[in-house]
Amino acid sequence: MIDRPGPACLLLATLAEQLAAREDLRGEAFLAEVAAQCRQPLRVMVAGYVSAGKSTLVNALLGRESAAVARRETTAEVTWYRHPALAGQRPAGGHRAVELRFPLADRLVLIDSPGLNTESAAERSTLKLLDPDDDAGGTAAALVYLVVGEPAAEDVRRLAEFAALGPGDLGNVVLVGGKAETVSETAIKESAERRETVEEAAAKTERRLLIRRAGVRPVAVSQQLAMVARCGRVRQEHVDLVRVIVGDPELRRFAANGWDQLSRAWAERGCSDAQLAPLRALLPSLGWLAAELPSGAALDVASLTACCERVSRLAQLDQVLAELADDADLLTATTASERLRRWAVRRGSLRAAVIHEQLDLLWQQPEFTGFPRRRAALLLNTSLLAGVPAADRAWAIALLRGEPYVLAEPRAALVERWRRRTGSGVRGVLAADVAQLVVTTAGRQGAQGLRSSG
Repeated sequence: MIDRPGPACLLLATLAEQLAAREDLRGEAFLAEVAAQCRQPLRVMVAGYVSAGKSTLVNALLGRESAAVARRETTAEVTWYRHPALAGQRPAGGHRAVELRFPLADRLVLIDSPGLNTESAAERSTLKLLDPDDDAGGTAAALVYLVVGEPAAEDVRRLAEFAALGPGDLGNVVLVGGKAETVSETAIKESAERRETVEEAAAKTERRLLIRRAGVRPVAVSQQLAMVARCGRVRQEHVDLVRVIVGDPELRRFAANGWDQLSRAWAERGCSDAQLAPLRALLPSLGWLAAELPSGAALDVASLTACCERVSRLAQLDQVLAELADDADLLTATTASERLRRWAVRRGSLRAAVIHEQLDLLWQQPEFTGFPRRRAALLLNTSLLAGVPAADRAWAIALLRGEPYVLAEPRAALVERWRRRTGSGVRGVLAADVAQLVVTTAGRQGAQGLRSSG
């Protein structure tokens, strides 16, 4: 079973179907596509440059090696990975569809896209998905954007293009630091000298991914380790090699410094470098694994796989995607509405006026009234408010979502700190607007509490 659409999406789907029944709009495939979007799980687009590891990440999320993987351009067409219950529903734009069950298939449709710097013309299909002037723009309501290293100016521009498909930042962009520095040999050696844990090094990577003027959620991931763990790549031959390495204090120390040093130490023992080849092909680095693994005697396929899973940090990305899926009604209805508005303008001023009026009336319905608070709750987890203490954010998110929260300090102190954040200052107008909504919601909740006690 897949997640059923939320009430706002159902209303919007019905409106699109009613429009498609009009004589002057009959046969418009776009309206059927918008209705389908509103009746499906949240569509999440995976984008980035060639060799950033998009398909590797997709395979890890799928838990199987469905997408081709190589160091060159491999994704030649937009591919939708979706639940088998959606079989028979034609993807927009003539895209390829693959129906299969994967961990989040009941909540998400994953859309893998060609790299943005392909040598072929394949990138055009990706650019259409980011183009507000194209009917395909807005096909996906959330974006996973993969970078290696710090985001470049071109990356920031692409993220702005995606935000322009909606009414601005929605908290629906996940910026993934792929091939994360938590598993690069140079960073491992430096981190080991500072005695950093995997999570501490990952947090440092995520801070470098922050874009203060855009609402992105940064996550550092080693997609190669994630695919190794999720796709069952670990074999007994790998375990046997790792046992030898971690069971020898000197080899274990060299492993923490990278493959080159380990290979030299391995050769000094009269062993062939070819013996290490299967392990080297499997793992981008042994550094963090050497620090995280138990002794050789306790090591088996399951424990090595679990270590790869833990160090990859893919579970953090799973959690972010699940949180976005919780707000599928908001994200899909908002994105699809904006998509419909842009399409209506291209159909002429008279039709646009009619469709915009109907959308405006729709958005006045009770099903849409909580959207500003839900959007603010999503933005609280993004780079726009990264400087806010975690406890303050957690309380504000629970408040905006109407969820219970146990206070560790007087409520008035929390509200006062948020009131001080309502000045735009260096954080920007949107961050100030979010803070103001927190204060306003807290005030209303307080007033309701007084009326109830009265």
